[in-house]
Amino acid sequence: MALALGIDEQNYDEVATAFEEFGTRYLKKFMSETELPLETWCRDNRIRYAASRFAAKEAVFKLLQVNDIIPSWHEIEIHTLMRGRIHVTLHKFAHDLCRQQGITDISVSIALGRRSAIAAALAHVTEANRTSG
Repeated sequence: MALALGIDEQNYDEVATAFEEFGTRYLKKFMSETELPLETWCRDNRIRYAASRFAAKEAVFKLLQVNDIIPSWHEIEIHTLMRGRIHVTLHKFAHDLCRQQGITDISVSIALGRRSAIAAALAHVTEANRTSG
């Protein structure tokens, strides 16, 4: 069994600039309805949350080594479960890519720094589970 790794960092200022310019439309571009931050959250918490989700999705994209055809942002959902554990749900083409590459599960860790969010995605890759694409 092999491992696949994807890492990404997202600067809070970049997210804040896009959020100021486009508002919730910006968030809806890369987050599903169930991933959107609560409207009642303060601005800084919403920015940090959005940056963490953006970084996590980018880390998963890197892990999947997408080339010509890229899954939609909405095909990768990042949710926080109890005790802070991160759960990744893949849909449609992103799910198919995992199957084709023999990826059995993906774990994501997110760190919130002073200026950016950093996410690492790690997956088990089993040659026996690979399918021809």
